[in-house]
Amino acid sequence: MTELSVDELCKIISNLTENKDCDCAINETLEFLRVIFYIDIISIFRIHGDRANILVSQIFRSTIESLEVNPLLQNAPIEVFTPGWLDKMKDGAIINEAVRDLPHPDRTFFEAINTATIVTIPMFHDESMYGYLALNSHKERIWEDKELDIIRMFTGLIALILYKDKLKEEKELLNN
Repeated sequence: MTELSVDELCKIISNLTENKDCDCAINETLEFLRVIFYIDIISIFRIHGDRANILVSQIFRSTIESLEVNPLLQNAPIEVFTPGWLDKMKDGAIINEAVRDLPHPDRTFFEAINTATIVTIPMFHDESMYGYLALNSHKERIWEDKELDIIRMFTGLIALILYKDKLKEEKELLNN
């Protein structure tokens, strides 16, 4: 990991919190995290649906090739992406797994998308889980606690920005 200066952290936090365009600010933040931490794919997934049919959709994605979300990762059952991890993430746990250690059906999915290490960090709005940030590495890696702490901090800020943007949209609907 490249060491981050206080100035670099302040700059990206300022951009995230002061940028009027929510999508642009989040995309720039994901790109910053992807580059500084050498992440192959970084995504934000939103959880939706009802209790009987919990779905996830990729709403942001940053790779070296693209910022476009993957249309195949929309409205999919949550167990496809986070096998048995939902309850752990609802309790605030970060999932950090080497794909080779996952059970066969789960391992097969992640191997098919060229992922050797997967990390998921839950995102909360008003104490309920909104979604999660996913870090996919093509090579196995050991994440340092300080790296995950910084990424968790940015995940919380992104969740706050998404919530603020949602409230702004709701207010605009009420005023129209």
